[in-house]
Amino acid sequence: MKKIFYVLAISFFPLMGKAQFCNLNKNATLVYVNSNRETNETRIDTVTVSNVNRKGDYTWVEQTLCNPAAQKQKSFYEGYNTVKFVYEPNGVTNRILIDEKWGVETMKNLKKELDSYQNSATKSNKDFDEQLANAEHQKGAIAIPLKADAAKGEKIPDGRYSLKMDYMKVSFDLSNGKYEGFEKVTVPAGTFDCLKVSYKIKANVLYLPQTQYITQWYAQGIGLVKEEIANKKKELTQTRLLVAADK
Repeated sequence: MKKIFYVLAISFFPLMGKAQFCNLNKNATLVYVNSNRETNETRIDTVTVSNVNRKGDYTWVEQTLCNPAAQKQKSFYEGYNTVKFVYEPNGVTNRILIDEKWGVETMKNLKKELDSYQNSATKSNKDFDEQLANAEHQKGAIAIPLKADAAKGEKIPDGRYSLKMDYMKVSFDLSNGKYEGFEKVTVPAGTFDCLKVSYKIKANVLYLPQTQYITQWYAQGIGLVKEEIANKKKELTQTRLLVAADK
């Protein structure tokens, strides 16, 4: 996995004068209100900055979803309730959508669901873990580079991730990504100057395809402030708004 993200992080400049699009304060909290138009449900999520790890010139940040009720409703690309960022020395904040750890956790959860459905073990845990350890089954990673100097209309690099084990296969493609410029956004937590990004995610989990169009607004020093998700028909299905945040 290190090789993947060293490719993402190729520039080496001082941190002075750079601002990150995430919260670097360990134990800081962010509170969101999530609305799902398809199920007509609204949920309050509390996210904690659970880990801040500085490796050389890079800062790796993990945010963990705290409330148990929300943990049962996993987003298909959110790394099973963990949001990850890598802050580079050139001032770019990479929002990691999918990586090696995500793939391993996905396969383990799929195996549990299949075993439960069949009321038996599809494969011994030892054999399963040995296959997961084989890096040849995994390819790629997907990240959104958040940068303060992004030009409006500039393209976000495409990304692809795939993992295959026997008949179990997952793949994700990010495309049509672009920087939409900077906007003032008002949410329950206040008004923020945000970098707006949009992209398309096409997922295929156990040969069940799904497409989402995602628009997000990120504020420096905080992270995600607003998110809108639309379905394949580009109909708005979900929204997420920041309610409160530790700065």
